[in-house]
Amino acid sequence: MPQLDIATFPSQIFWLIVSFVILYICISKLIMPKISKVLLEREKKIKENIKESEILYTKTENISNKCENLRKETKEESKKIISDIKNKTNKKVLENTILLKKELDKRLEIAEKEILNKRNKVLSNLSSISALLSEEILKKISNKKINTKELNLIIKKNLKV
Repeated sequence: MPQLDIATFPSQIFWLIVSFVILYICISKLIMPKISKVLLEREKKIKENIKESEILYTKTENISNKCENLRKETKEESKKIISDIKNKTNKKVLENTILLKKELDKRLEIAEKEILNKRNKVLSNLSSISALLSEEILKKISNKKINTKELNLIIKKNLKV
């Protein structure tokens, strides 16, 4: 095998060193700068993204806090409005209840007066109606002549009781 021949070792070592030097120079001067440039740009982009995300996070936190404060204020304001409306409604209901009660009391008083007047009319007419009715009943039952004065006295006496 020719590659294992000791006489060719110095030339193989020479070319090996030359190829490694050329490869090293190519890698260190051409490939490594491109790779390191890409890595630096990547690291720079990552740092920028991190900074931007931190800024956005603080902005979202601020917005979230503002929204929470606004929600609390709105809730308190709505509670206040509801309680005001409730108080006004209760006040109106109370006023209307009082007015209705006064109106009902007036109507009740008028109705009581009317009932009393009608009762008095009925009672005044009742004695004459009772007298006539009793007279007719007694005539039909007994076929006798009835003393109307005496009958009227009996009826008036019973009506007073």
